[in-house]
Formats: sequence, C-alpha cells, structure tokens
Amino acid sequence: MAAKRTEKRGVKKERKITADTTKIIKDAVKKGRVVFGTNAVMRGVKRGTLECVVYANNCPTGSIADLLHNAKIAGIEIRAFNGNSVALGELCGKPFSVLMVGITIG
Repeated sequence: MAAKRTEKRGVKKERKITADTTKIIKDAVKKGRVVFGTNAVMRGVKRGTLECVVYANNCPTGSIADLLHNAKIAGIEIRAFNGNSVALGELCGKPFSVLMVGITIG
C-alpha cells in the first residue's frame, strides 16, 4: 500500500508542476514576453535574454540536448511541458504547433 500512495503523490506533484507551467506561459503571453520556435529560443539562450524555456514533450532529443547544454551554461530555467507541440501552440493562442517557448527577462 505504501508504494501506491507514493505513486499517487508523484502524480499530484506532476500535475501541480504542469499547472504552474501553464500559468507561467499564459501570463507571459498576455504580457507579450514570449519567443516562439527552436531557432529563436536557442538564440535567446545563447545571448542570455531569456529567463525560462518551456519545451513540448515531442521535441527532438537533439534539440533538447543542445538546449540543456546551453541553458546550463547561461543559468536559464528549463521546464518540460506535459503535452505535445500542438497543445503548447494552443496554450499560447497560436494556430500552429510550437516546440519551444522562451520567456524573456523583464
């Protein structure tokens, strides 16, 4: 029984993180502080103009590896979105899929 309770707690924690990520994205979109797309996000990470990056769960592993490497150097927070690129695009209010979203500083 103890193992089942631990699994349930982990699921609730994951949902809380997802809800927190969606709130962060929605607030940033309202304020106009977002950058869409892999190339634009990678450019922002390398320049240090982003404070947080969110990527979809169907993002290619090579892109994720590059993102994690560059973000670690720049000290930028990385979050995984619990949904695919279509759901991330819909959350941002776009009629197309979005693999990565960067939230700018300030």
